[in-house]
Amino acid sequence: MTHNQYSSFAGALLILFALVLLDILSRDVSALHTWRSAADQYLALTVLGRLGCYCHGAMLKDTENLSNTQEELLKNFLSANAATEYGKRYEFARITSREDFVRVHPLTGYGDVEGYIERMVAGETEVLTKDQPKMFAVTSGTSGKTSVLPFLRKQQRIFFLRGITVMSYCMAKVFPESKMLRK
Repeated sequence: MTHNQYSSFAGALLILFALVLLDILSRDVSALHTWRSAADQYLALTVLGRLGCYCHGAMLKDTENLSNTQEELLKNFLSANAATEYGKRYEFARITSREDFVRVHPLTGYGDVEGYIERMVAGETEVLTKDQPKMFAVTSGTSGKTSVLPFLRKQQRIFFLRGITVMSYCMAKVFPESKMLRK
């Protein structure tokens, strides 16, 4: 890097830092914040806001043709899990449409997959899903006994990107004061 390039880069960084600092100071910053905690909260809110804006746009695009979106989601799920025991049992590899799925796969409840889940809890792989569960969630059992549900890393990512970030973005649009740096 030449001296001029280095100077330009340093100048751009200084301007960016000054703009961020001005933005932080324009917000209602709690007296309980340290500079570090205020900067951390600012960074988290900014990243959530930008990511949420992008994911909100993607969600709106997905809902323009909901039927196609759902069909693609189903096809991707079936394709990804065709080699599992459950996928082989119901011939996921041969299912090409929602109609095929409805025809081939019976309506199921927790009792129909409980045995598969118990085997997953015991450590068996590729039973219901090709992905290993990150953890097993236990329901509260408000409708009877508790249920154990496999929770995949992919689900966590989808929940964060398609849920938390979009909610944060929408909340900041409706309640701008939520962008303040309060503790």
